[in-house]
Formats: sequence, structure tokens, C-alpha cells
Amino acid sequence: MEKFENYNQCIKFLFGLERAGVKYNLKNISSLLSSLGSPEKKFKSIHIAGTNGKGSVSCAVNSILIEKGFRTGLYTSPHIKDFRERILVNGKFISKKFILNFVNKMYSEIIKTGPSFFEITTALAFEYFRFKKTDYAVIETGLGGRLDATNVIIPVVSAITTISIDHTEFLGKSIEDISAEKAGIIKKNIPVVIGNVTEVSKKVFNKFSNEKNSEIKYSEDHYKVNILKSTETGFTFDVKSKLRNYKNLFIPVAGRYQTYNIRTCITILDTLCEKENIKINEKEISAGYNNIK
Repeated sequence: MEKFENYNQCIKFLFGLERAGVKYNLKNISSLLSSLGSPEKKFKSIHIAGTNGKGSVSCAVNSILIEKGFRTGLYTSPHIKDFRERILVNGKFISKKFILNFVNKMYSEIIKTGPSFFEITTALAFEYFRFKKTDYAVIETGLGGRLDATNVIIPVVSAITTISIDHTEFLGKSIEDISAEKAGIIKKNIPVVIGNVTEVSKKVFNKFSNEKNSEIKYSEDHYKVNILKSTETGFTFDVKSKLRNYKNLFIPVAGRYQTYNIRTCITILDTLCEKENIKINEKEISAGYNNIK
């Protein structure tokens, strides 16, 4: 028997789960995904953590993969106006009908498990990406990394953008502690890309990557970004490395700090191409950045 008759009732119920607070462990999400038949194993993913920049990097990687011709999922948080902003496939919102059907199907399991808002939303995203047969899904962590609900995936590439003091009640009070929590997304034999971080964080990440036998790439060692023209609506830039150059690209987002995110994004794509034996050309990168929303 269906619990909810329409989307608005369903969304009200989901937001009500926020009262349960943050569940910083993997028990509930593992139970939910198991009951769904492990949808997280049915698509390839790129996993992105960090204190700042993870949303911008996730959106850029997603946009460029769409331009390449892949069916690409994007899971981010929080949303600005519409809950469905969190879960996209090829830039289109998840359907209201899918959300309603999913919550009705999972209602008994939700009541039994008692998941947080983010945990059930993560399960919803993974089930949707399986349903839509995505080639790649770009998954942004919600909180931390090690025990974040998204950290049940085995990605093709992991990435950590920046590290600063945040969510100290869960992640620790020092940069070392927070870096270690973020480093929890580093998986065995899976390459990890690191963005703009301090030497303190680098020591932590080097330790974790060595333990996991994971290749580590610091984006600052691979690419330099040169801003050519900057306005209130965005800026034009070149990206240079020893192997390749991208010229006169445009990003419709203001802020010089985006140069760090650009380096990280391009390094993620390079790493993905190496591992998956694919090629992404300058035209696709240019169009991907132009079409970021």
C-alpha cells in the first residue's frame, strides 16, 4: 500500500528526516543499499570530497563528461531552490514520479532503519543512477569522507579539493584530524587527485595513499591556470601543462579562487582518461566549462 499520494507529501516526509540529525557512520546507508540490491555497484563513479570547492569541481567534471557524450549523473548538496537539484542525469532533475515511487517502495525500510535525510537521499541518488544507466556518476561527499554516506562506492578516481577547519564536532579540531577524515575516501589501488592544500595535509594524504597503494596526484604539479580576462560574470583563461595546453576557455563563474578548482578538475579528467582509456579534447572541455550552471 502506498504511503504517499503525491510528491509534496513525499518531500515533506523526507525533510522531516532532518530532525534525526547527522548519522556519521555507514551502517544505515549499507542497510538501505543492500535492500535495493546494491545499486552503487552498477555504475562507475568519481568521488569528490573537500572543505571548499568540491561543488564547483563536481559540476565542472559533470559538464565536461556530458559534452564528451557520456550519460552522466551528478549528486551534490545542498540544494538552493528545489530538492531535485541534488540529483541530475545529463543536467536534468530527477523526476518527481521517481522520488515518489522510491519513497513509497522504501517506506517500511526507512521506518525500520531510521536513516538521516542525507542517507536516504544518497540511496535515492544511487538507485536513480542505476535506473538511468549512467556511464559515470560524479558523487560529492556531504560531510567529511571516511564515514560519509557516499563512502560506500568504489570510484574510478577519488579527489579532495581543499582542507580547512569545518564540522569539528564530527571531523576533529585540527587540520591533521580533518585531513585524515577526508582521506577516508582514498581506496585501495584507486588514484586520488588533491587540490589546493597545505603541507600539513599533504603529509596526511601521502601516508594514506601509501598505505592504500593509491597513486596520488597534486593538481598544482600538473597544471597552471592563467587568467586572460575577468568580469563580474566569469573569466577567460588558459590551462598549461608539460603535456598539453588548453587556450581561451571561459567559465561563467566569478572568483579567482576558481583557478584552484580548474586545476583539480582537469587533473581528475586526465586521471580518468588514463585509467579508462578515453580521450577528452579541448573542444569538449571548452563547451563543458561554458555550459556550467
